[in-house]
Amino acid sequence: MSINWITLFQRIVSKAVGIQNRIDINQPPPIVFWTPAEITTAFWLDAADANNITVSSGKVSQWSDKSGNSRHATQGTADNQPAYVTGALNGLPVLSFDGSNDEMAIANMTDVTNFAFHVVLTITNTGDNGAVLTICNGDAHPNDPRRVRMLQMYTTLQFGASGSAGDAISPDTTQDEYNLFQWRQESGVTYRFNGDESAGIVYPASQSNGPKYALGSDGYARGWFNIAEIVATPTFSSGNTEKIEGYLAWKWGLEDNLPVDHPYKTHRPRSDW
Repeated sequence: MSINWITLFQRIVSKAVGIQNRIDINQPPPIVFWTPAEITTAFWLDAADANNITVSSGKVSQWSDKSGNSRHATQGTADNQPAYVTGALNGLPVLSFDGSNDEMAIANMTDVTNFAFHVVLTITNTGDNGAVLTICNGDAHPNDPRRVRMLQMYTTLQFGASGSAGDAISPDTTQDEYNLFQWRQESGVTYRFNGDESAGIVYPASQSNGPKYALGSDGYARGWFNIAEIVATPTFSSGNTEKIEGYLAWKWGLEDNLPVDHPYKTHRPRSDW
């Protein structure tokens, strides 16, 4: 009896394809990790996204806003531009502000009412102080929620409306040790340190005049810091804040900093959950 090798080959291939199809059907769906792109953001600067960083000779002239609101951070003078430091945190790049003359102006940032800010950064000189983020509409009343400031105060970071008695100050931090900060203006300042809302204490801040919308300066003093990412939402949501904290912590290698009861202590947030 002769063998039809072509027919036999076709049968083998057909069976193999059928087996593969059954295997594919039984495979679990791919894991999709959550990012802030799935919610409405008001302001989003990401040092790890090369498509949104303009770098020349190791200096950053524009850090583009990923929120779609064109709140870009820019600096046209090369000597005043922050440095772009590759592989600085969890293998990813950060921007480094030298505390001397580095600062970036932020566009379209005149109203931040109810914004919730989430920031990954480290202080690089605990022997000095200066501004990290300033959003100030002229000489507005210091309790005006459109007036927001994040200050480096030696070993701590201070958050608030620059003059209100309800400002918050972080626990002491270690130079060159990155942490996750979140704060928002409500009936005062509500603040979280590495996912823990009980960490801050009330502290009276000094007032600064404006207008000023900038990274690295408040018009008086410049901060010494490296910054990895800022995500601001137009309103506060505890669920979104915890997801943003989880996203930032796992992306930048800071998951060990989260408290043991944080919902994303053991895993990064996923879109399919």
